[in-house]
Amino acid sequence: MFTYPFWVNDFDRVKDHRITHPLVAKIFDQPVAFWYGAKRGKKALTNLDKSLQRLLNRTSPNLPYFVLYNLPDRDVGQYSKGGALSALDYISFLNSFAKGIKDHKPIIIFEPDALPHTTLMTPTNSEFRLNLMRESLALLTEQTDAYIYVDVGHSNWLEPKQAGELLDSVSNVGCPS
Repeated sequence: MFTYPFWVNDFDRVKDHRITHPLVAKIFDQPVAFWYGAKRGKKALTNLDKSLQRLLNRTSPNLPYFVLYNLPDRDVGQYSKGGALSALDYISFLNSFAKGIKDHKPIIIFEPDALPHTTLMTPTNSEFRLNLMRESLALLTEQTDAYIYVDVGHSNWLEPKQAGELLDSVSNVGCPS
């Protein structure tokens, strides 16, 4: 039987959660992603690179996975609204993130729902987001050895052809020909 070398958290991310909710504690026997992005109206973590280096040292030799969820106008103003305050802020966040994971090969789930949300935006805002995503993926593929999964939402959100076209529009950067 093959088992993936994913890292399982060895600490409570919510204080005393395993003690106060013992039935839910079973979930913590499974790998859990670490999400990175800015809370509503706030900047992303300061010293992100150092925080990531500490975490990666702790997880070694196992494989952690991260979710980047910080594009400007994240979740297009819906439940999880927020994200970076500007494109420049976002690129700065990504540079710090890339620096923090240097010399490691974690899995990155890149910006859940960002692609399908472009279908809800004006053409100008949609093109802005797609360009920023292309630039961001180029940065991550050039500066890291991470395994990057570009999320395109759930299977009932877009028609397969539309999902494929959106993926192609951002993910051809850094891929071998």
